[in-house]
Amino acid sequence: MLMSCNPTKRLADGEYLLDKNVLTYENIDLSKEELNEIVKQRPNKRILPFTRFHLHMYNLPDPDKMDVKRAKKDERRAARNEERLAKGKNPLGPGRTFGEWLREVVGEPPTILDTALVRKGHDQLTTYLVKKGYFNNEVRDSVVYNEKSKLATVYYHLTAQQPYTVDSIYYQLDNESYKQYVLQPDREQFLYPGMQFDVDKLGEERERLTELMKNSGYYGFSREHIYFQVDSTKGDRKVDVKYHLGDLKVPYSASSDSLVKVPHKRYKFNQIYFKYKIGDESLPLDTIEEGGYLFLNSSTFPMKRKVLIQNTFLYQGSYYQESKLALTYRRLSSLSVIAHMSYRFEVVPDRPGYLDVFITLVPARRQNFSFETKGTNSGGFLGIEGDLVYRHKNIFRGAEVMELKLNGEVQAQNLLTDDTGGDTDVGTEENVNLNTREFGPSISFTFPKFLIPIKSERFSRSINPST
Repeated sequence: MLMSCNPTKRLADGEYLLDKNVLTYENIDLSKEELNEIVKQRPNKRILPFTRFHLHMYNLPDPDKMDVKRAKKDERRAARNEERLAKGKNPLGPGRTFGEWLREVVGEPPTILDTALVRKGHDQLTTYLVKKGYFNNEVRDSVVYNEKSKLATVYYHLTAQQPYTVDSIYYQLDNESYKQYVLQPDREQFLYPGMQFDVDKLGEERERLTELMKNSGYYGFSREHIYFQVDSTKGDRKVDVKYHLGDLKVPYSASSDSLVKVPHKRYKFNQIYFKYKIGDESLPLDTIEEGGYLFLNSSTFPMKRKVLIQNTFLYQGSYYQESKLALTYRRLSSLSVIAHMSYRFEVVPDRPGYLDVFITLVPARRQNFSFETKGTNSGGFLGIEGDLVYRHKNIFRGAEVMELKLNGEVQAQNLLTDDTGGDTDVGTEENVNLNTREFGPSISFTFPKFLIPIKSERFSRSINPST
């Protein structure tokens, strides 16, 4: 039935369905999948080589009948909404008819050939080859139309000369202190002399250095401060790359639009604050210090402070490190008693080069019940099983999880019965019922630490212990 559906039956005169893109290339060391990703206009999805299932589902409803059904559905909805509003209930949304569901959820509109997009695909392929070092390339495109089936096939043929390679790398650093990060001897080599020129590799080098700077105390550093200049005029298919790492641009004065360059500043952590967000912001902010951290309104904390300390990797007096910040976020967010956490930084006015960190924690619901049930089939014996679960996520105020589960199951099994005559009857009609019952309680505890007679300080804090 699906094969008999005509995928082009909804097309207007002069429109053609894009059947496929065909790419061929010479002297280019790139995969066909990689190049296909560049062409933006793609044919409709196929679940089998010959079946455009999603397009068929899109074409299946009759547009004229869809409009009629839409109007009827709107009339019924308007009548029901009058009744709901009279009862003080919220009105119903427009919803979807079955035909609209087929088109909008299951279906996929036809990809109609657009020659402007073919030209754009041509230009995108040309640009992509240049980014990969093939500065001298040629892309030819053509379209073959099938008038009978109203299908169109687009052909792209790519040729290129030998790619350009990197000859020399020059560094222009606005500040000498940046040299230790750019010229690390053991750094991962994304950019080096002799490599084939590749804009993506320049991007990877940019991301590498940005991450390194952010993990070395440079709070506020961004990738926009790193850029490259490429000179391809030296001949012999070689390029020189100039590597720029620029200073921070700040206003000359509060009343001036002029910008001046100042070196990026390294920051250390000053004070690290914890606060639970419980909705009542009018409570007095008492402060308790423990382990080098400050806890605001500590009486509202539903858990022990040492649990927060154990899962925090920001230390007073240490340099700002974005990787440690991300690790702290993951570890605190993973605690069962915390629903959400956020943080913000404030530059300390009277202490240049220092940041105060404010970590706000939103507590989660600590207790909950759940019930689940399912049907069972064991060797043809049918049954039903259910679990009633009670969970406490902070039973000992250390983010420990206690789970108490009551499990019950009943199942129908054939019985072996012995009549008075001594013969054994198997599975008589009256013996097949819910005659097998099982009931079992269980309790489990999960601790966010090792329950062993060794001090937790002996282990690295970067591990995520659990018992």
